[in-house]
Formats: sequence, C-alpha cells, structure tokens
Amino acid sequence: MQGSWQVKSLVAALATIGIGSGLTGCGGGGSDVGTSTGVVVGSYFQNAKVCLDENNNAVCDANEFSTRSDAQGRFTLPVANVPVVAEIGTDATRLDPDTGTASAVTDKLVFRAPAGNTAVLSALTTLVVAEMDGGASLADARSTVAGRLGVDGAKLMGDYNTETDSLTRSQLLAQGNNAIQTIAATVKTAGSDLKGGMGKTLTAKAVDSKVLYVWTQVGADDTTPFSKVSITGSSSAVALNADPVKGKVADATTYTVSDSSNGSPVSAGALYARAITTAATCPSITVDGVAQPMAVRAPAITQVDSNGQYSTGSKSVPVKADFAVLTCEFRIPDTARSAIVNGQALKLLNSSTALNRIVVIGDTGCRIKGPTAYTNGAGGDPLQDCTDDRAWPYKRIAAAAASFNPDLVIHNGDIHYREGTPVGVETPAGVAGTGKNEDFLQQKGLTPTITYGWAAWEADFFKPTGALLSAAPWAITRGNHESCFRAATGWFHFLDPRPFPAATSAAKEPKYSPTYDPSTCSDYIDPVAITLKDLQIVLLDNSGLQDDPGVGKNQGWTHGDHIRTARQLNALANLSASKDPTKVTWIVTHKPLFAYTGGTGAATPRTWQYQKAIAASGVNGVETYAGGNGSLPANTQMLHAGHIHGWQMISHPAASNLPTSFLIGVSGDTLEAGFMFDSATGAPFAPANFGTAITSGVWPWLGAKAALWFGSLAQSLPDAFSTSPIVNANDPAKARITDFGFVVFDRIPGTTNWTSTFYDMDRKKIRACTTVGKRTRCDG
Repeated sequence: MQGSWQVKSLVAALATIGIGSGLTGCGGGGSDVGTSTGVVVGSYFQNAKVCLDENNNAVCDANEFSTRSDAQGRFTLPVANVPVVAEIGTDATRLDPDTGTASAVTDKLVFRAPAGNTAVLSALTTLVVAEMDGGASLADARSTVAGRLGVDGAKLMGDYNTETDSLTRSQLLAQGNNAIQTIAATVKTAGSDLKGGMGKTLTAKAVDSKVLYVWTQVGADDTTPFSKVSITGSSSAVALNADPVKGKVADATTYTVSDSSNGSPVSAGALYARAITTAATCPSITVDGVAQPMAVRAPAITQVDSNGQYSTGSKSVPVKADFAVLTCEFRIPDTARSAIVNGQALKLLNSSTALNRIVVIGDTGCRIKGPTAYTNGAGGDPLQDCTDDRAWPYKRIAAAAASFNPDLVIHNGDIHYREGTPVGVETPAGVAGTGKNEDFLQQKGLTPTITYGWAAWEADFFKPTGALLSAAPWAITRGNHESCFRAATGWFHFLDPRPFPAATSAAKEPKYSPTYDPSTCSDYIDPVAITLKDLQIVLLDNSGLQDDPGVGKNQGWTHGDHIRTARQLNALANLSASKDPTKVTWIVTHKPLFAYTGGTGAATPRTWQYQKAIAASGVNGVETYAGGNGSLPANTQMLHAGHIHGWQMISHPAASNLPTSFLIGVSGDTLEAGFMFDSATGAPFAPANFGTAITSGVWPWLGAKAALWFGSLAQSLPDAFSTSPIVNANDPAKARITDFGFVVFDRIPGTTNWTSTFYDMDRKKIRACTTVGKRTRCDG
C-alpha cells in the first residue's frame, strides 16, 4: 500500500477535473492521482462520510481522505488500493428508489468495501470485509456470505437496487436490511474497537449452525395458555353442538358460561425473542451488550399424536409426528436498545415506537391435502407444486415483503397446509407425473414434509420465510389449520403468543386426541393487546368460529362460541387504549368479520358466528344464540383477516361507525376460483370494474341484492368495495383470481391514517387504497 495522501496536492489535482468540494484529509505523498466513483447502497444513503481507510480500522480517521455522498448516494474518491469506509450518521438520509421518498437515519451505521472493489458500499459488502478480516480471500469471503444468506454470490457486491430479476432483487434487499440491523447494533456496542466488534457479530464464526431460526414476535405477559372463558352448558334442551334445525337454534337459547378472568380475558402484549435450535441447550441473547440465556419454551419431542384423517382416512387412530428441535424464548425489556441472537440483530419495538410501515400476509402454506385431492382431475382439494416458486409463491412473497423493510409483520393465520399424501388418485391436469398424486409428490421430494411435525413446519413456513423472519417483529394469529385436530402442536411449540401449555408439565403436551381434550390442547385462546405509541394491535383467535349456520368443524365447537368472542371484545373495548381518541386499534383475526365469497346461487358473507358476537341479542341485553352483545373498541380503525384466499376491502358509511375490513389471504395457498357467483347458476362471476361503489344494498354487476350481514348488522351495508382482479370476469365458467401477494401499509405522516398497497409476488402494484379514520377508498 502506498503512503498517505497530501491534501494540498490532492485537492489541486481534483480541482483540475472539476472536483473539490467536501474533500478533506492531510498527510504526505505524491500528487499524481486519478479518481473513482462509487455509491452507498441500501436503499441509497445521502450525506454519508466516505473515506479511504488507509489503516483498515473501519473508522474514518482525521488524517484520512474523505468526502460526502450526494442525494443519490454517489461519491468520488482518489484512486487508491485501500479499503473504503462509509460512516452513516444521523445527519444522513436514506432514499428509497422505488418511491422517491427520503427518511432520516435513526441509528449510526458503518459500511465497508475491500480494496479494489470500492464501487459499492453496502451492508452486504461489509459482511464480506468482516470475513476477510479473519484471513479469508475475497473469493472465499464472498462465497461464505452468499451461502450463509442464500443469495447469488455474483450479485453480492453490486448495487442491488438496479437488479432486474425480481426475486434476486427482493432477496438482496431483504438480506441487506437485516444486515443493517446487525451493523447498527454492533456500532452501538462495539466501543472503540469497531473492526473487532464486527468480527464478533458479522462473520460466519459468530453463527452457530445448530441455531436454525431467530425472530421476534408479540407475546403475552400472562401465565395462562388457553382461554379463561369456557362455554360449559346449555340452559335449554338444545345441545351445544347439535345440528341446528333449518340453520338455527331457537333465539332464546342461552348458555352457561364459566369466566375465570373476572371479566377481562385480555393479556398485555410485549416483545419476545424466539429461536429454534437442534442443540440440547438454548442460545444466548445479547441485550445492550450483555449476554443472557434464553429459556426453553418448548422441548424437543418425538412421536406426538396427530390426526391421521388426511393421510390414512381415519381420524380415530392417531399417527405420530416428530418435533426434534428446541424452541427458546426471551422477553425483551421495553427499555432495550439492541438485541442480537446468533449473529442476527433483532429489530425492536416498545410502547413509544411509532410504526410507519407494516406488512400484512395471510394463508401462506402449500396445499397438499388428501386423500380426496383431485379425483380424476375434478373435485377434492387442489394440489400445489411446492417446489415451484410461482405455483406456490410464498418464498417470493416473503422476500419481496422483507425488501420493503417493515416495522412490523402481521400474519393472518393458516400456515400449515401439508396434511396428507393423496392415495390412488390421478395427477391433476398440467402436472407431470406417472398417473398418481403420490408418485408426483415422491418425484418432487415432498413426501417427507407431509406431516404435522417439524419437517412440515420448516418447509411450509420457516425456511421459505427467509429474511422476512428477522426483518421485523411479528404479530401472528392462529388459523383454523392450526386447530387441535390439525397442526396445533407445532403452533403451540413455535408461534402461539401465549405461554406454552406444557411449560410446567410434560403431560400437558398439546397433542391430537380423537375425543378432544381441552386441558392439553384447546381450540380457544384469549386475545393479546399491545400498544405501540398511537396504534393498538390486538391478536384475537377466532379460528374456531363457524363460517355459516351449521355445526362447526373444530373440535370442542359449540353454538355459544360467539359469546366467548363477545366477552373478549367487550374486555378489549374497556381497555384505556381502546377508548383513547388519539389512538387507533387494529384487530387481527383469521376469519373475517366482513367479507364476501362465492356461495350456492349467490354471494355470501361466510362470517356467521363472528358477526353474531357483535350482533344485538334482542332479549334485553341477554347473551343468546341470536347475538352476543359484543362491542368493538371505539377506536377500531381496521380489521385484518384471511381464511378466504383473496384480497378484499370493505368500507361502511361513516354513520355506521364500523371499521374498514381488509381480507388478505393471498400469500401462498391456492386462490379462490372467484369471489362473486352468478345469482342464477352459482357459477363464478365478476365484473371488470371492481371499484364500483355498492349502493342501496345492490351489487351493480349482478343486478341482485347483496348478501346481508347477520342480525342487527344487516342495517349497515358497505358503501365501498374492492377485490382482487378476476380474469375472464365475463365468463362464469372461467372466472378466477390470479394474483398472489401481500399488502404494505404506510402511515400518512403526522396522522393515524394509512395508505395500503397490494403487491404481487414480483413487487408489482395491484391495488392502492387510502384509509382516513375508519373509511377507505381504493383505486380499483
């Protein structure tokens, strides 16, 4: 390496080619110099201090030549065969090239690039330099980082904002965002030896390969795993789980309700770090520079009873499922400034955090459901090719969602879909195989993942989620696919927000029972509410409620389950955050309160028992079959749900005081054939102009009265509606939804109002909406 640079000669030389402002430095040396340009990436950073790191200490020292990046992150330096450093302080701004918007940098960052490869400084090039500090060559360091992140090594050192392949760009953006979190945490805690600190946190040596996954999620500060509200009996002769006569039970039917919560079945939410490991002990978590042990949430266990209905055709004889991994947990203090597990910094939030960007996904799993799937190519359940990232696009969707660098990820439930090997049925049309679905699954290598055990959970969720898992904290609600006669064991091990049921006794391991044992596995858990500055997020488990009049499918279902939900909602409505007019509440459920889907002969709501929870009973305020007298929190702005595999927005008139309902169930599993059905034939049908307002309770494109909401809600019909695009909209035999995707909610600055954009798997905009107060309007 050549000696130091002399500032006077350097400035003079640069001035001859029109470069000079913002350059500083001192020292001795020659005067013959050329220049090179580069860019600070991730998105683009303006006003970053960029310097020649002559002593390779990861710091821009006072005697080292430096300049500042411009509005597009570009910089110019003299040519020198030395590493380059970018110090990105809180006086810098971050430009999003997709939107053209700039935001302030809130945590100091330091990026590095190796000598001879200084055209791009990014979080990813910083990881490469950290490996080189340990003695690796550039080629080996790049290979190590690319393998660890699961990205293309050839694209690792470039400007990924300009990448043309949508999946590659999304993956690089997402991993870059995650690396930025770890770099920010390292800068906070490394002290005077930043280079040494990076070696401890940014390299492969800092990563224990036995720790498979790390994330944060909203959890409950509570000791009770299952709901405190139990529906225990009937005061009439009608059994709680009897088939209703002609679709209903007498309105006067009431129920005995056991409520051990003193009227408040709601838990306060907090942020929890979780990890999954194959080791015998949990990893440590470093909070504000101090290492602390994580606790065991759920032990590794094998041969757990699970339902054999979809794999053997019998639900009376359980099949075994294995969970040979340890799940670990740590409650993160509200005052924490940084947290790192296994080399991954975790994005934190607390009661003073203002969320500005939220990603929402739902119904993400790959559908393999048998043994009735595709009987001669018709009927049964569709079979997805889980190895094709367009046939089952959750991997693409997760990467694209992570690339938006959200503050929070909401999942509306239904995660596990690999339920059974279809036996002896024909291959669906268009799928190569040897004539049997079971042969197709074996050829694709999918058979080992068809279980209720860990292999399916990893394949369906953890592995394809990729960088999104650590990109931001998660707020996850339970879907009906995670019920006790399906994938509840994995749900309680890994993702349930409440304490693990068997935390104090192995005998309480949540497992399938043909006769349903609610003491070990319950289909009902109580809500968790967390307030993040002016936004209250509520996780409400309504996965056990029935869609339509009739007997529910979940084990333990009763006609009185809407009363449990009503009591939960009333308890939520009484929270101080729910009454605060300066705050808004979002309620996250799996099943929607307001949504339309196809039915026999007409569009139908499929929201029967949930709507009954907030419907008036009509019997002097007494809880009845007809209504639970529940109330939504007064400041409820939005309802988020999935269950129906599409996207919808439903907004009601201001006089109704009802919140906007967003249906977001488009993130992986097979899409609906079409939301609207022809009123005469029952065939799928939809118009080309989806933005048409609903007036007088009439769907303009059907010329028939809209399906009404239930009970007392029937007086409040929507006045605005938008749905996923449906191709072949004028052909009832071919109409179908085509767009998988996710939704990004962005706060309108200085307000509690939001814009929301529905993107497809390639980050292409499908719909855009604006919510002001409780009312929403969309562009189509």
